[in-house]
Amino acid sequence: MNEGIKYLQQSAEHNDPHALFALGLLYDHGKGFPKNDAEAVKWYRRGAEAGSPEARLNLGFMYEQGRGVPQDDAEAAHWYAAAAEQGLLPAEWNLAVAYEKGRGIPRDYKQARYWYEQGAHGGDKQSEERLGELLYLGQGGNKDREAAIRWLTAAADQGNVSAAVNLGKVLSDDEASITEHISAVTWFAIARRRGREPGEAFASAEAHLSEIQRQQALENADKWLSAHYGVH
Repeated sequence: MNEGIKYLQQSAEHNDPHALFALGLLYDHGKGFPKNDAEAVKWYRRGAEAGSPEARLNLGFMYEQGRGVPQDDAEAAHWYAAAAEQGLLPAEWNLAVAYEKGRGIPRDYKQARYWYEQGAHGGDKQSEERLGELLYLGQGGNKDREAAIRWLTAAADQGNVSAAVNLGKVLSDDEASITEHISAVTWFAIARRRGREPGEAFASAEAHLSEIQRQQALENADKWLSAHYGVH
């Protein structure tokens, strides 16, 4: 047994939350020990009870997946909530999804929107996208098209291709200005170049533009791709 594992075990004896989590992770991934889900759960649980947000997240995941414990969405949601309250981004996402889908807790779009917003403020591009969608649909609160565009743009700017498509759809809706249609075509073009087909919405947005405007939109897409990925 190497010195690093011995140190973790000694720290775990003193109920160090980081060491408890780390031992769970080793058993979870079969590093330093044979892979053992039940042992991973044991150490994650001890870490969770000692206050480790990462252990709480992973314990929730083990319950969600039914690994080392009977599958239990309610227990998963409980531990995701505990980790989310400590500001752990992946836990905020998982809790938001649980609220949105009613997975282990009653469906609550207001709470889902709240936790997606926490994740979005932390820079999580998935949360930014989903928050934008809920704002646009008016789920969990008032509809806010401008805020939806801001969050979808934030996600798309981080390379979230799905968000780029959804942003294009919002920017080419019935309220869209010509400037927004140009932006929509830009984002659709970016998505297509990155392997996500926007579908009929692309052609529909292009139909609102003159040829000069369409070329401007495509040039904007080229510039964005060059700046972010070096693609010409």
